Amino acid sequence: MIKDKGAGPPIGRAVTSDVGSLDFLRGNILVLILTNVIWIFALRMILPFVPLYALALNATKPQVGLIQALRFTAMLLTFPIAGYLTDKLGRIRIIVTSGYLSSAVYLLLALAPDWRVIALGNFLGGLASFSFPALSALTADSLKPSQRGIGFAVSMAIPGILAIPSPYIGGYLVTKYGTVPAMRALYLSLMATNLVVTILRMKFLRETIDVSRESPVELTARKIPRLLLDSYKGIAETLRWMPRGLTSLTAILVLSFFSDAVTSPFWVVYATEAIGISKLQYGLITLLAGALNMLLSIPAGLIVDRVGPKRSMSAAFLLFLLPILYFPHARDFNTVLVIYLVISLANAFSVTACQTLLANLVPRELRGRVMAALGRGMIRINVLWSGGGPAVGFLLSIPLALGSLSGGYLYTLNPEAPWVLLTATLTLCLAILLFLLKEPERPEL
Repeated sequence: MIKDKGAGPPIGRAVTSDVGSLDFLRGNILVLILTNVIWIFALRMILPFVPLYALALNATKPQVGLIQALRFTAMLLTFPIAGYLTDKLGRIRIIVTSGYLSSAVYLLLALAPDWRVIALGNFLGGLASFSFPALSALTADSLKPSQRGIGFAVSMAIPGILAIPSPYIGGYLVTKYGTVPAMRALYLSLMATNLVVTILRMKFLRETIDVSRESPVELTARKIPRLLLDSYKGIAETLRWMPRGLTSLTAILVLSFFSDAVTSPFWVVYATEAIGISKLQYGLITLLAGALNMLLSIPAGLIVDRVGPKRSMSAAFLLFLLPILYFPHARDFNTVLVIYLVISLANAFSVTACQTLLANLVPRELRGRVMAALGRGMIRINVLWSGGGPAVGFLLSIPLALGSLSGGYLYTLNPEAPWVLLTATLTLCLAILLFLLKEPERPEL
């Protein structure tokens, strides 16, 4: 049954009765958590080492940035349509179709003979990732406003906790068998896993909107130009609708995603080449940092629901600044580990707080299109390869592509410069958050 639309009760009043309750662990949320357990475990064995895979197949540093930029450029083309179709055709059909196409892309990446095929695979992967707005909308639809902080946190924490060993396993395989053979095997494993996940979601997920009220969408060659026009028109209408709070949050998302894209492919490169950490040690660092992040996710969600997302985001941004600025000056394993642990602590709060704030600001009937534009609102510092995800939306694909392209050239000119830029941009984001962003008086359902 489709839930009634409309705004929830005022923040800090009736909503507090559900704070801390786990009664949302059923239905769609439970299915998404269980399928993400399988998928994220396989994915996180790969992510830390994608830049090294590209370098092993003869990519240069700027070409590593180009590979990531191509993925985000493809998302720029598909996400407006994805958001439109998510609200017109329903969440489930989009999720399942994307799942099957993504599996084919993973096979291509497993067989890549050189970096150019990796680049092609990332572009096609971006085109196939049109399920992200649907997944974001489905998750938000399936949670009460008073439980979104803890709900988003638990949805990420359970799969994340079970995937804690994944980076170390990936590092072990890359060290033992070599970067290219290990990555080929890992991509084949991801392809098989994704097929299983897609089948399970097709069988058990339930729709959250009444698509029978929408006018039929005909996906024929003659109708596609009109569909494109309607999709981009819907994004423009959504942007005009944005209240001040959402406009400020959009500015923070654009700035933070741009600067994060500059650095994300090069954390592992700088750590292994400049600092001298082995691939196995890097896998251990990401394992420990991921473990801390997951252990803190649920407490962070509870804190966000109690003190509010704006205060939680402000604290997280303050925590980001010093470790990011100091990273290029690290010279040993222990220092890098401490830096990653502090960033993981801040990520636990920033991800949940931003998701909660975005969901509270956007009405359900516009959520698919807004989340196509802005993603799920998951602000985090990616010390792994940033391959996109529910955090990425249409508008954010532009700064992500530009940041990825410029990051490789900036790293080549001065390997320390990307982290200086990231620190400066996050400082600006903190100022916008503190002085311009206003929380809604009533959260949307």
